[in-house]
Amino acid sequence: MKNFILTFLLLLSLQLTAQNDIFSKSGISLKSGNDMGYAMLNKVAFDKNKEQIVVNDQNLYLSNYKGTPMLMKQWSEGIVFFNDGKKIAYPNINYDALSDHFIIYFKNLAKDIKGVASTQLPIASLQDQSVLYLQMFDGNKQRKFIKLNPVLFVRKPKTLFFEYFSNDWQKVYIVKSYWKNVQKNQDVNSPLYNETASMKLMQHSAYYIKNKDGIFEKVRLKKKSILKTLNDKQAEKTLMDFAKRNRLSWSKPQDVQKILAYYFENITRK
Repeated sequence: MKNFILTFLLLLSLQLTAQNDIFSKSGISLKSGNDMGYAMLNKVAFDKNKEQIVVNDQNLYLSNYKGTPMLMKQWSEGIVFFNDGKKIAYPNINYDALSDHFIIYFKNLAKDIKGVASTQLPIASLQDQSVLYLQMFDGNKQRKFIKLNPVLFVRKPKTLFFEYFSNDWQKVYIVKSYWKNVQKNQDVNSPLYNETASMKLMQHSAYYIKNKDGIFEKVRLKKKSILKTLNDKQAEKTLMDFAKRNRLSWSKPQDVQKILAYYFENITRK
């Protein structure tokens, strides 16, 4: 085991050197193994239901299910901002919507380590308690995620992590939650029923906005639902005029963020 750890650290050091060009665009320099954030990582072992993990350069899969537990179609570059002020760039990261964790994949190690057990796969999860927010590069699209305490919601949400649409992580007024669960896609009473083949990972999502009390509440992305949640009759016409004047859509989260920013940073502060 000691030799395995030493080999792991040596290979990881070589990997970081080769990936300087990826990290350079984030403005973050990684100089040693400690900078990779080992204190921030957990082992990943999907052995709760005895699943076999399949990891490749595209994504992570569970052999017992159709689909992937990951939110994005492939591993992405990302920057993680931690509670202690650290920010660390990872070349391969994805969100596990089945367990509500962010997973790090050490791509080069996967090619060098053969026949390892699932608990020794070159993947790890970020410790939830250490994460503040994340920025990821899903192809050419930047996506941002933040961890929010359940007490900030009217009703407890299904996840701790949410996608947000603000340029400032401290001024977030709308968020989106993603989660996956297992759905059986065959009739269990059918003679052709196959338990393994029938298990499919289905994705779900929900939007939440801050109400006038500053608490997140679940909404549909429609003008009527958003205004009803804000419950501020005096501000409704002003908000509708603002949206119309700036050609903002009530069905686009980026636009709703701007409408709500105007509400909280201008109207309610007067």
